[in-house]
Amino acid sequence: MKIKNKTKNSTRKIFFFTLALFFIFAPILVAVRMATLQIRYKKASLNQEFSTLLAKNKELKLKKANALSIKNLRFFAQKHKMHQPKADHIIVIPWN
Repeated sequence: MKIKNKTKNSTRKIFFFTLALFFIFAPILVAVRMATLQIRYKKASLNQEFSTLLAKNKELKLKKANALSIKNLRFFAQKHKMHQPKADHIIVIPWN
């Protein structure tokens, strides 16, 4: 009879210990999962923002290249009555 009582006691202890561990670790695991999901959403939104900024950057580079094209520069020079500089007008600044 004492043996059965001891096994029931030890079984109950193991059960309650396991239950206690579950109630301790379950909220921690849920919190970690929620934090992971929040980080993934933030990363996805940042990746989307980065891709839109890359597209805008490419568009701005194309506009700059178009504005600095030889055809546009010649038109701008004619419009403002500018002439090509002579050799003595050019100042070279050494870059060190």
